[in-house]
Amino acid sequence: MLIIDEIGADIPAHWEMSDLFGVLESRQDRLPTLYGSNLSVLELEEKYNERNKDWGTRLMERVLGGGDVVEVTGDSERFDKY
Repeated sequence: MLIIDEIGADIPAHWEMSDLFGVLESRQDRLPTLYGSNLSVLELEEKYNERNKDWGTRLMERVLGGGDVVEVTGDSERFDKY
């Protein structure tokens, strides 16, 4: 299983997106992949499309192509323990 977390935390360079698309395409419909983000699907698509036309659309097609969206809501508890 591949876990990709913090999608949308930054916008990768062109070569990073090319590498990411290559990995996602090689795993598509064959190997489990889990994606995590603090942004909604629409927010992710818009953010990546701002940088380069169609990046967000292409990314969301791959992310959503073989799975379901599970929304986890609630307050962050990352710093509550300290």
